[in-house]
Amino acid sequence: THGEQSNTDGRENSAIAPSPALVKRTAEVLRCLQHFPAIKNLVHKYYSVSQTAVIPSPFILNALDELEVTVNGSLFGSASDERLFTFSTFVTHNTSKALQIPQNSDGTVFHKYFTGPFLRLEIIGVICALAGRASYFGLADSTVGDTESPTQFSRKMLVICDLTIHICKSLTALNDLSLWLVHENLLLSKLLRGDSSQSYLLTLHESHR
Repeated sequence: THGEQSNTDGRENSAIAPSPALVKRTAEVLRCLQHFPAIKNLVHKYYSVSQTAVIPSPFILNALDELEVTVNGSLFGSASDERLFTFSTFVTHNTSKALQIPQNSDGTVFHKYFTGPFLRLEIIGVICALAGRASYFGLADSTVGDTESPTQFSRKMLVICDLTIHICKSLTALNDLSLWLVHENLLLSKLLRGDSSQSYLLTLHESHR
């Protein structure tokens, strides 16, 4: 079954109705946003010190601000499992559509095509990967909490990224966001698993397909 939804430029964009299994897996990813204050702080710290970031900071930091509005308004606090499932269905449906960026768009509005009412899973995975690297580099201070170390938090973010990649492969074609996701996941995997680990080599292979 297919549904139709208009893009912001007025074009119609078909999307496959998400299966309950994929929605459930997406909910596992979205639960990581319970740590959103820590994630946001880590990503901001990463961009404040890094001179080697591949993705320009406005794309990520603008997306972070938009995601914070969505999280505060739609997801957590006293959110029930039913509300999380509804939100997961919304994100899964958006991700299943082709990412279309109008030719007349500029960088200041680029993030709006994958956040807010068009929130996609790929950008959540990218942000988690960046937060994982920042935590590994010791930029967390006390933001992660007292119950887990920075390395443990980084590993949690890597699990989320791995799951996000698998879901996106089932939902959507290759696009700019999924390339960002694979690249950032590769860097985090290299830090935590090493250059010679089987999982890192598999991620490296997948990134070149």
